[in-house]
Amino acid sequence: MSSSRLLSRASLLLLVVVAIAFKLSARGAAEAPTFDFVTRITDLMQRNGFTVDYALPPDALMDGIGGRSGDCRLLIVNASPFGYNEDSVKRSAAAGDTVFFIYKSARYNEQPRWRTSVDFYWKRLNRVLGRLLPQDPVFGVVASPACGSEPASWLEEAHLT
Repeated sequence: MSSSRLLSRASLLLLVVVAIAFKLSARGAAEAPTFDFVTRITDLMQRNGFTVDYALPPDALMDGIGGRSGDCRLLIVNASPFGYNEDSVKRSAAAGDTVFFIYKSARYNEQPRWRTSVDFYWKRLNRVLGRLLPQDPVFGVVASPACGSEPASWLEEAHLT
């Protein structure tokens, strides 16, 4: 066997070992920091005078908290950054309800899928590289007509990450 062939095989083996070591060391870092949605949203709603009535059941495939304050009914859902449950949030609305999304303290009438998904992958790449950036949650909100714009303002100001 020639020395150049031996050197190329050794280099390939070294590259494989380094790649596997990097993957194993970065495994835990790639996990997204958890956002305690139920506790944080329940606290936020109660601080703003809402009585929390229910949480969506596990078979709903998304976290959601419902509450009321007087005639104002509010449902806040932890939406996917990829927008795959945007239609489910919209179907949760009754006639006359307002549906909107909150992302990075800004209100959107439609979920900004492009922005939320690119941001998700950007932060995931950073976690793999060792920079632990918090994942910004996307909130889907269904509000009854009696709520007005008040819930949107305190959700925008909450800076939940």
